[in-house]
Amino acid sequence: MLFVDIRGFTPISEALEPEQVVDILNSYLNLTTNSIFANGGTLDKFIGDAAMAVFNAPFDLDDYIFRAVKTAWDIVTEINF
Repeated sequence: MLFVDIRGFTPISEALEPEQVVDILNSYLNLTTNSIFANGGTLDKFIGDAAMAVFNAPFDLDDYIFRAVKTAWDIVTEINF
């Protein structure tokens, strides 16, 4: 399983205009979703700014631990806000 969210999102969102918050969330959730799918994961849910992904379910995956870590790495290295 992989859980990701934006560290300090609440204070960030309180300091920005609503449109900026929506833009950040849309970019982040799009990046997160694409990274999960690119690495063979299953997106389980979004909870606010958090995402939960499952690897090795519902289908067996080779190297599912590596795929989960690679997904996290992909998100961290691609984020740009």
